[in-house]
Amino acid sequence: MRKHRPPSATAQSAIPDLTLTDTCDQCGAAACVRVAVTDAQHLDFCGHHYDEHAMTLLAAGYRVLDRRGPACRGLISKGPKRQTPTRPPDNR
Repeated sequence: MRKHRPPSATAQSAIPDLTLTDTCDQCGAAACVRVAVTDAQHLDFCGHHYDEHAMTLLAAGYRVLDRRGPACRGLISKGPKRQTPTRPPDNR
């Protein structure tokens, strides 16, 4: 695999924001972190998988859009809610 150089500091474009449809490139969970590989390419991670790679990505100088705070929880919570089955009352 060819290694990409982080973009130069003089010609950086904004990292596109995450949307409800963006998913982790490793597991398919809701993406909360986007890493700009080049101005035209990015990697999306869930919080768990970003934590696994954060040190390497930051040490290499890649730009990161981190939405793991309340904004990310808001993205995840807007999905369909699962109904928790309830038990009928025990009338013994």
